[in-house]
Amino acid sequence: MNERERLGRVAKGLFGAETPDRPRPTQPQPAGSVAEAQIWGESIRLAEEEPRITFVSSKVKAILVYLRRTVPGVSASKITAEIVEDAVKQKYPELWRRLSQE
Repeated sequence: MNERERLGRVAKGLFGAETPDRPRPTQPQPAGSVAEAQIWGESIRLAEEEPRITFVSSKVKAILVYLRRTVPGVSASKITAEIVEDAVKQKYPELWRRLSQE
């Protein structure tokens, strides 16, 4: 699988490409519903298959490149993961707790 195909698969996983057997819900599903449980399970499965996420920010990129070139042993992925995890945990604490219980 080439890089473009892999990125396409990741994008489909993140944004849930519509398929005949798995239509995207048009409105939020009530917590505890069968549809919501299926979406949650699918989300976890996709995250385990491909944990990488991508976003575009030239400012963040510039800082991470600078740090990578000036600080021995620094990991841009590790820094980014820590920051994003903290932000998601604060914004969606109930989902974070639920994921931690899985």
